[in-house]
Amino acid sequence: MANESDKKDRLLDEVLTENGEKQDLSLPALPSKPFDYVNDDGVRDILVGQEGEIHRLLRNTQALEDGRIQDNLKVTELKEMATVDSLTALRNKRAFKEAFPASIERAQRNVPNLAFLMFDLDKFKSVNDTYGHPAGDAVLKQFAALLQETCRKSEQPFRWGGEEFVVISDSEDIEAAMGFAERVRKAIEKHEFKLPNGETIKVTTSVGLTSMRHFNGSVTTETAGMLMEKADEALYEAKGMGRNVSVVALKDGSYKKADEVIESEQTQEQ
Repeated sequence: MANESDKKDRLLDEVLTENGEKQDLSLPALPSKPFDYVNDDGVRDILVGQEGEIHRLLRNTQALEDGRIQDNLKVTELKEMATVDSLTALRNKRAFKEAFPASIERAQRNVPNLAFLMFDLDKFKSVNDTYGHPAGDAVLKQFAALLQETCRKSEQPFRWGGEEFVVISDSEDIEAAMGFAERVRKAIEKHEFKLPNGETIKVTTSVGLTSMRHFNGSVTTETAGMLMEKADEALYEAKGMGRNVSVVALKDGSYKKADEVIESEQTQEQ
């Protein structure tokens, strides 16, 4: 019994054979009418009769492909909307929850160091109360821009919520993280925040930070969570020290101003 391939070959031969002789299979240049090159009048008539349907199918196929492309774009757009803060354009807490485990893995593979920093705008409620929420939004956007501009490749900024922002730092040492915290703090201190009504105001920020090297020394999911808690406690200490200061939580349980720790370590190196 002939197999399926033999049947197809025989049918093809029947279509292409006339008076028992093979026809020339080479196709001429395509004419203006797409089916004119078909030699069999019956086949050509059928194709011409179905030309509209064929074009409809082609259009539907293209529409499906375009739809898939649009769906992919929508998925990408929705994912971006879910992980980016709409006001400041920084990544949000959801994005942080995705990025933090990756930073832990990098720290485990390389030199085990990971710093976590928390920024809180000082007395931000008074900005909203005095100038209105649009003014508060303007301040948050400008703060986020300054934070982003100050970040290097090793620092990832996120809006934590309200007037709080966090940064994951993969820098090689805590001194680099403290230096970054101080650069941001000083930039905010010097900046004149422009409000929608044309006024300018001064705003400050307090910073709490710690690092695995100054806290525990080994990076795991559990210790990374403790790292965040220590940074939060350091931020609380910064508020208690009068605000507009960077405070680092050290492994001995103490809290010190970042600029004092930097100065002390620089003195020891001399």
